Amino acid sequence: AQSAAAAARVRAEQRQRWPVVSALVTINQGDPTLPGTDVIGGLSFEAPVLNQRGGAIDRARAEQTLAETTTDVEGRRLSAELDDAFEQARAAEIRARALGAEVLPALEEARRMTEEGYRDGHVDLLRVLEAQRAALEGRTAYVEAQAAWQRARADVERALGDEAEATHAP
Repeated sequence: AQSAAAAARVRAEQRQRWPVVSALVTINQGDPTLPGTDVIGGLSFEAPVLNQRGGAIDRARAEQTLAETTTDVEGRRLSAELDDAFEQARAAEIRARALGAEVLPALEEARRMTEEGYRDGHVDLLRVLEAQRAALEGRTAYVEAQAAWQRARADVERALGDEAEATHAP
C-alpha cells in the first residue's frame, strides 16, 4: 500500500508540471447602462516554465523506492522467520519423538530392572532412587520437548499467517 501511495505521489508531482488551464465566463444581464446582455469569456494558462518540480519529483521517487525496498526487506524477513520456525519445529519434533520412542522406554526398563534387582537383594536403595530419578527426568524432558515442538509449530503457523497477510495485502 505504501508503494502504491508513493507511486501516486510521483504521478501527482509530475502532473503539477503540466500547464493549468482556467476558464472564466461572465454574463452581464439587466444592466441599464448596457444596450443588451454582455457575455464575456476567457481562458488563462499557467505554464510552469521555470519550475519543472524536479526536486519534488525526485523526492517522491525516492520515497517510492524506499517503500518498495522496505516491502522487499519485510518479505525477506518473513520468509527467514518462516524458514527458522520450520527448522526449529522439525528439530523439536525429532527430539520429542526420539525421547518418546527410545529414551523413555530404555529409562523405564532400567528402572524396572533396578527395582527387580533391589527386590532380589543385588542392588542397593541408592541405585533404585537414581533409576527412578532418571526415569522422572526423562519424562520431564519428554514433556518439555513436546511443549517445545508445539510452540515451534505455533511459530510456523504465525509466520505463515504473517506471510499470507503480506502477500494478500491490497
